[in-house]
Amino acid sequence: MTNENVNMEINKELLNKEMVICKKTIASMYHFQDKEKIAKLDMLNKEICLVVAEFRCQRPECGRTSDLQLHHLIMRKAKEFMDFFRYASQRYYWANQIILCRKCHCLYHTFMQDKMDKDEMGVIADEEIERIKQKYSKCQKSNANTVENAAT
Repeated sequence: MTNENVNMEINKELLNKEMVICKKTIASMYHFQDKEKIAKLDMLNKEICLVVAEFRCQRPECGRTSDLQLHHLIMRKAKEFMDFFRYASQRYYWANQIILCRKCHCLYHTFMQDKMDKDEMGVIADEEIERIKQKYSKCQKSNANTVENAAT
């Protein structure tokens, strides 16, 4: 496959149906921890991701249509830091995956490793954490309109 434009009309009804199946499969997978459902979900995710990405690399500067790979935004290592349900419900959902060509996939991992090595990952300041604790504290007199106040 070359880098030609992929012009096709998407069957949105089918795509929406597959997305619903994806969510239901995640719930079932968690409940029964069924490896067969995980394999089915992986295949369904790949199909949905390819259609949503229009069969091309999703890195804006690229757009290649060959050597495509799935990239998980929430990576396997994350399961060490959260409970299984939260991990599974996000890791195995199609929206957690993007399509990248092999070159961009390697670039992404190199870029992220460089950021971690340089400690540029964005530490949340203690003052910000305290402000958020106060905002959501039950002891606070009124938490009403917090979303509206934050938007203004």
